[in-house]
Amino acid sequence: MKTQVSDLKMANMPKGVSPTPPAQTNSICLTAEQAAKGPAELLKQAQSDCTVKSATFEGGKVESELTCRMPGDMTMHSKTKGSFTATSFTTDQEMEMTGAHPMSQKVDSEGRHIGACDGAE
Repeated sequence: MKTQVSDLKMANMPKGVSPTPPAQTNSICLTAEQAAKGPAELLKQAQSDCTVKSATFEGGKVESELTCRMPGDMTMHSKTKGSFTATSFTTDQEMEMTGAHPMSQKVDSEGRHIGACDGAE
């Protein structure tokens, strides 16, 4: 999975922090059983306190909106739009955090299936 922050805004942003940090590439093991449970189950596994306002995963399109309570009395609101196939996805996400350290960012992600895994990775 490749993730690119395309716009980062933060109150009192430390000097040297780029509003467009370099892209990050990660490999994530997702078993067939986990994938079958859908995105809402992944949020539960992340142990996040999130409320999903809307989530649609149909016809190769994804669209979701959610709000999460974060540590330190902060709240994150996120909207995501994208597309998917049986072996790949692309998404554009807009996220805003309010509270002690407000910030906003836009994140573009893309991923593809690279092989089977058993969850032990």
